[in-house]
Amino acid sequence: MTRQRIVVVIAVLSVVGMVRASFFHFVMEPTHPVRHLDAEYRELPPLLPREGEVGFVTDLPMDEAPGEVNEGPKAAYLEAQYVVAPVILRYGDATLPLVVVSLRDPDRLDDVLRDRRLQFVSWAGPRVAVARPR
Repeated sequence: MTRQRIVVVIAVLSVVGMVRASFFHFVMEPTHPVRHLDAEYRELPPLLPREGEVGFVTDLPMDEAPGEVNEGPKAAYLEAQYVVAPVILRYGDATLPLVVVSLRDPDRLDDVLRDRRLQFVSWAGPRVAVARPR
């Protein structure tokens, strides 16, 4: 292989790489599902400690059979954990001093608070609240 061919191959691979990077940056990233988290959870991190553990509950059923994954609550948990890191969210734990309450239906907040024996602290987004044990 001549030196000229090697230069051409490198140039072609460079162009392919730049096109790929541009596609992901301008086409895929703006529509990525994680983008909504900035707006949805913007007010949550300032309400939590900078580190440590916080409980996490939701209005969706969290109980699972062994080996089963309940996608709705797990997705809400993973999204919230992504936003509040390095704080650790304890899935299904309403006994810690602060608890993040993720709601599919915000009108069910009172039911979740009553069922989990929690006291409302503050709204942290359109479907997210912070509570503490009574």
